[in-house]
Amino acid sequence: MAFKMDLRTIDLVPDGEVLRIWLNRPEARNAHNQQMVQEVGDLFTALNAQSEFRIAVLGGKGKSFCAGADRKEKLPKPVNDLEARYLGQLGRRAARAIEDCDVVTVARVHGHAIGGGCCFAAS
Repeated sequence: MAFKMDLRTIDLVPDGEVLRIWLNRPEARNAHNQQMVQEVGDLFTALNAQSEFRIAVLGGKGKSFCAGADRKEKLPKPVNDLEARYLGQLGRRAARAIEDCDVVTVARVHGHAIGGGCCFAAS
């Protein structure tokens, strides 16, 4: 069974037992928005549950690996502490999903790796 996911900010390129994962927002130097952070968490959770790939290589398309948070993204101002915690938990969930994934993961870092991008690489 082929591993497939519907992702808008990430490209997947299977190569035998290796899955190349590309952060794909080069126009923003792969700055992560809420969509990308959610997709990274979902992707690595799903990757941990499959048996097709043994190695994952995480990289960024364009000139940077990941330039941190996308400051141009218009996020709604959290109304209460619960909403504020949810936004923070998305990032922690993504990093934890990478850390907990049994698939060997290598970060292919080039250019910027700032903030959350550094967390993606270190996880």
